[in-house]
Amino acid sequence: MDGLERVNRILEHAFFQQCMEQNQRWEQERLYCRHDLAHVLDVARIAYGMVLEYVCGLPAKKPPLESYEAWVDALQVGTAKEPKPAAELKYVKEIVYAAALLHDMGKWRQYATGEDHALVGGQLCQGVLADCGFTSAEIAVIAAAIEEHRHKGKRLSTRFLGRILALADFYSRRCFDCPSMEGCKWADRKAGQLIY
Repeated sequence: MDGLERVNRILEHAFFQQCMEQNQRWEQERLYCRHDLAHVLDVARIAYGMVLEYVCGLPAKKPPLESYEAWVDALQVGTAKEPKPAAELKYVKEIVYAAALLHDMGKWRQYATGEDHALVGGQLCQGVLADCGFTSAEIAVIAAAIEEHRHKGKRLSTRFLGRILALADFYSRRCFDCPSMEGCKWADRKAGQLIY
């Protein structure tokens, strides 16, 4: 598979769709940000933009402690037929998009049982990723990032994709035009940080 075929398979995956539908049901009356397909796509686009900034050497507000190179090594990309640089360029976007699309798939369970949706999502995503053709190394990296995406502020992940996903999730919030700002827990944290 090449390009974003595996990501497209995630979008078409019955369990992923079921989780998004469950999120929608639980958040039907929610006043604040929702955890729907629009949100996860926003996170994916912002996260990939952040990765490109790191690759291009642009200054980062909160650079990860794990290097981009170490992260790519953990993915075990590249083969004898296709050396790592070519494989890296081909698959990085797919890994970032997969993590972002799946990062809130456990949110409905948090509403139903009180479990941390990031930890639940790190477990739930694994079957979807395997069904969609991701390798065990890719699944491990993506699941860890999903489990860490709630780590904000002083708890921000030291791993590359975990930190990217957490920051993209933060920057995806459209607090500047939200009609429900009063009473929102994000309002104070987002003050002065309207858009990435």
